[in-house]
Amino acid sequence: MASREIVISKDKIVRDAKLIPNIVLPKKVRVGDEVEFFNDSKFATSWQWSFGETAAVDGNDRREKYTYRSPGEKTILLVVNGDRRHEAKRILTVYPSKKKERIGRSRNASAPIENVLATIPEAPTEEKPEVKNEDKVDEPPYIEISSEDIQDMLLRYSVRNLDDVSIRNYFCVTNIPVFNKSGDRFTVSQFFKAVRDVKIEINSLKLYRDKKTGCIKSMTVDMRTKKGLFWKNF
Repeated sequence: MASREIVISKDKIVRDAKLIPNIVLPKKVRVGDEVEFFNDSKFATSWQWSFGETAAVDGNDRREKYTYRSPGEKTILLVVNGDRRHEAKRILTVYPSKKKERIGRSRNASAPIENVLATIPEAPTEEKPEVKNEDKVDEPPYIEISSEDIQDMLLRYSVRNLDDVSIRNYFCVTNIPVFNKSGDRFTVSQFFKAVRDVKIEINSLKLYRDKKTGCIKSMTVDMRTKKGLFWKNF
C-alpha cells in the first residue's frame, strides 16, 4: 500500500497598497497635549482608531483628537471600512510633560533641610565637584519599527500614498545603502526610484539597526517589481 506525504502551506496574505489608509499625525507630542489625527483616504467611509494606550476603539471619525496620559512609544492603528487586512500602523513617540520634568528637577531644592542633610555621607573620603542641575536636552527615543511596518510603508509609497520622507525618518542617515538578495548595493534613492509607480512584491526585508538608537543603517530586500506585463527581480 503506497503512502504519500502532503504538506499544507499557509496562503500568503496579499495586500493592496491602494487600500491601506494614510494616517496624518504630528512627529512629536508630550503627555497632556491634545493631539489631532486625520485620515485623508478618499475611499474611506468608516473609521476605527486606536491610539496605543487602551485595547478599546478610541474614535470613529475621519478626524480625531486624543490626549496622552503616559510617555513612551505608542502604536497607532487605523481600520477603515471594517477592512482589518489593510489596517494602517504608525509609531508615535510621546515625551514626558515639561511640567513633570520641572517638578522633578526642583524636588531636591524644595525638600526639608533634614532630608537634604540625611543624604550627605558622614565621612567622605574625598570632595566631589559640585554638579549643577541644568536643563538637559531631550535624548532621541529608541526607534522601534518592524520590517513589516517598513514593507507597508513601501507599498503605500509605490502608489504615491506616502512620501519618502516619512520612511527616511527611521534611517540613521538620509541615504542608507540597500542591498538586493544577490548582494548588489544601491543607494536608498535608487531603491525608492525602482519601487515608485510599479507593483511590488516583497518576499523578505531585513533591517540592520544601530544598537543604541534603533535607527536603520542599511537593509537587504528580496523583491520583484512589475510595470506592464512582466515581473522583474530587484
